[in-house]
Amino acid sequence: MFASAIIRPVYCFARAILLVLIYCLRQGFANAPPNTHYIRIFVSQLGFTNKSILDCSSKNSMKCSREKYFLSEKQVPIFLEYEEKWAKEFLSTNKPSLASTEEAIALLYQKQRLRLPEIVHCQSPLEVLEIARSLRDSKGGFQRINIHSTFVDLKEKLPMVKFGEKKMPKTDLLELSKNVYCLLSLGIRMQAEEKKLTLDGRPYPRIWLPYMGKIDFFLSYLEYLSDAEVNDDWELSKRLFRHCDYIFATDTICAVSSCHTDRRIDSSFRLHACAEPAVSYSGKLDLYFYHGYWLPAKYGKFPFSEWKPEWLLQESREDIRQALIQGIGLPKILHSLNAHKIDSWREYTLFAITPVQVAPIPLNLKIVEWNDLESDKSITVEVPLHLNCSMEAAFWAESMSFHLRKFRGYPIRL
Repeated sequence: MFASAIIRPVYCFARAILLVLIYCLRQGFANAPPNTHYIRIFVSQLGFTNKSILDCSSKNSMKCSREKYFLSEKQVPIFLEYEEKWAKEFLSTNKPSLASTEEAIALLYQKQRLRLPEIVHCQSPLEVLEIARSLRDSKGGFQRINIHSTFVDLKEKLPMVKFGEKKMPKTDLLELSKNVYCLLSLGIRMQAEEKKLTLDGRPYPRIWLPYMGKIDFFLSYLEYLSDAEVNDDWELSKRLFRHCDYIFATDTICAVSSCHTDRRIDSSFRLHACAEPAVSYSGKLDLYFYHGYWLPAKYGKFPFSEWKPEWLLQESREDIRQALIQGIGLPKILHSLNAHKIDSWREYTLFAITPVQVAPIPLNLKIVEWNDLESDKSITVEVPLHLNCSMEAAFWAESMSFHLRKFRGYPIRL
């Protein structure tokens, strides 16, 4: 009885110490990565079963085990040069030659130790996805080739870049590449959904953009790793990034498309064009955007002045409807869709457009309108639906004009 009374507190104390040790290792207090294999054996022998404690080899363990590299003040501008170098590569609209594309694909299959199959050159990403769909629908089997494995292995061999207490500086070129990077993949995904094409596995090397500059900085400038295998992997990654857009690689066929050949943006570096494609793939695929909002061609091919308020009653997607509201303009919507007055206060008037039962998609809007005393111009702003008083709507609209906020997740345009 006396022995058990002493052993139990000692056991509980040792167990607590072990939990603290594992926590410290996971937080990165040790410079070397924790040997999770022996930790698992030791902890399991003591009877622990908490998965969150034992699972040190999951996603979080990769973050705590990788080395961190802090840039000096002199290295920051050099690092930005490498980032901008690959931003320019990504934004280039020069169509690569067929020979350079085939050389990149040949290196990919050589790395996988597979025979080079027939290469099909496509004019747009959708053509690649159509070939992938027809191959899936056919009765013959095929083996899918992972185009990201080499790059992922290379990326994980390098440390994470840190800027100390400061964040990474922004430049116009990096901001442009970031916006195009995000919006381009969004537009292609939307176009694929319209044609009921499956976009699985992210089959495009250009998704590597956020890491290309960092890898080039470590390998070319710092010479962090210099063995032959790393150099070969980096050469393959560079060629795939430069000369290929979408790739559907199998053991029987490889479909590959080249990058977009035309692009238009607004002053905020967002994809944008009026009555013409903001992005074009050699005329085979056109993507329409309104200040960063993707639009179906049935809207994007018309000038903004010809956009009709009635379209709002037929559109179900909230992001597209928000783009239409901004493009058409609230004053035009206010007078075309029979808005009724709810309340007024001073120079502010609150209107509501209630759902019409005969409309395919009900439209429910509240809009406050007032005359600006300085410019003597009429201003209209969409306000949240729970506001029923003009004074509250006025305070809300005025606060939006002084603070960078969003309504329904979308930027306010006053």
